[in-house]
Amino acid sequence: NDYIPIHVRGGSVIPTQEPARTTTVSRTLPMGLIVALGDGNGAASGKLFWDDGDSIDTYGNGSYFLAEYVADNNGLQTVVQTDGYRGIDSINFGTIRVFGLASASSVQINGFPHSSFTFNSQTKVNRGAYVFAGILRDSLAFC
Repeated sequence: NDYIPIHVRGGSVIPTQEPARTTTVSRTLPMGLIVALGDGNGAASGKLFWDDGDSIDTYGNGSYFLAEYVADNNGLQTVVQTDGYRGIDSINFGTIRVFGLASASSVQINGFPHSSFTFNSQTKVNRGAYVFAGILRDSLAFC
């Protein structure tokens, strides 16, 4: 596989999605997150705006979903700011990559242990295959 290198500023959380030829098809593919913890306090944040992709003035009439992802060395929280689009409930998350963690021997999702993750102590990258619905409203803890 060929990959394009991407540079991400520390302190950023970036929602991702696998590409597709049409919006209709892309909306069936899992989302992901790239979390680049910042230097010093390890804080990071980013937002996700999601609407139906077709309607006009979804922002004006509140028919959209807006969440802020807030991360630090202890975990990732989702803060829902606007919850006006029910289509968000069908979105699944696949891989979440966390860069800059000092260590992670376990991961918890809403307080429950999750074993499908790896942590590379050389690169300080936690990569998890968190395949489940509803992470848009959930929290991850790095232990």
